[in-house]
Amino acid sequence: MTEQQQLIIKYHEKNPHLYQAFKQFSSNAYGLGYKYFSAEMIINRMRWQTMIEAKDDSFKIRNSIKPFYARMLMAKHKKYNNFFKLRPSIWDNFNFDEL
Repeated sequence: MTEQQQLIIKYHEKNPHLYQAFKQFSSNAYGLGYKYFSAEMIINRMRWQTMIEAKDDSFKIRNSIKPFYARMLMAKHKKYNNFFKLRPSIWDNFNFDEL
């Protein structure tokens, strides 16, 4: 595991609510009939929710979490297989079963 992967996993472990929000917003899009969606749009919705609706700008969502969350969601929930179009990433061959 690379140092960058270790940092992102630690970030994920400290902020499990972020993955839950990513999963929920992805579920919303999927439920509306989208066959493909953008992980970036999901992350930006999370930012909107945090900063505008919750009025909390103290928390920042890292861009580096997008490929991690997209792949983890698709690995853990087969209905999302190919839901996100992916670019090559350090997460391509990662085993998400351990998280």
